[in-house]
Amino acid sequence: MAPIVHGLDELYGDYATIITLDIDRSDIRPFIDALGYDPRFRPGLFILAPDGTVLNRWLGPVDARTIQQALVTAIVDNQ
Repeated sequence: MAPIVHGLDELYGDYATIITLDIDRSDIRPFIDALGYDPRFRPGLFILAPDGTVLNRWLGPVDARTIQQALVTAIVDNQ
């Protein structure tokens, strides 16, 4: 998933903040818990609105096209 996410950052980084998190880091655990992420499912990918609302959530592998379409929709809908 990392290459896909980094590629999307290169394409849409001027329009969205793209962050990757290591779920094994204890200092970000409260954030991960707030998303309701179950670490049994790897990877976990979330698209959040500017106010923090979860717009999309995928638990497990997802293809790049699906992520890109959802990201573009989120950017357009939240401008």
